[in-house]
Amino acid sequence: YAYDIVSEVNHPLVGITLDQYHFHAMASSFEALKKADGKKIFVWHLNGMENMPCGAAYNNDEKRLWPGEPGDCLDHKRYADTLKKIGFEGDVCTMEVFRPDYYKLSNEENIKKAAEVTKAHVAKYWAD
Repeated sequence: YAYDIVSEVNHPLVGITLDQYHFHAMASSFEALKKADGKKIFVWHLNGMENMPCGAAYNNDEKRLWPGEPGDCLDHKRYADTLKKIGFEGDVCTMEVFRPDYYKLSNEENIKKAAEVTKAHVAKYWAD
């Protein structure tokens, strides 16, 4: 419904972040995403997630993974292909994971890993 608000406001400075984890976990529709204006998606929020039922009570932020990590169930190519088709230009991509195993890394290690994974992920799916 966030996109409905963006559409209703219809202002160039109002957009959304496409968070792959929440998009999948809340059973959002790729058909709806295909109808979106990619210029209204300001941020592509990358992350993977464990495979589990949408809406399950135990489906929480701690189930996020680095995208492409073993056990990641998200179809990253489909996200990238759909975003390209609707006009998202790939200007801003962010990473967010709240996985307890990742907390064992130092802040520096965690940031470095997130940067490496983000860069590799974008290059894999966004290269022309």
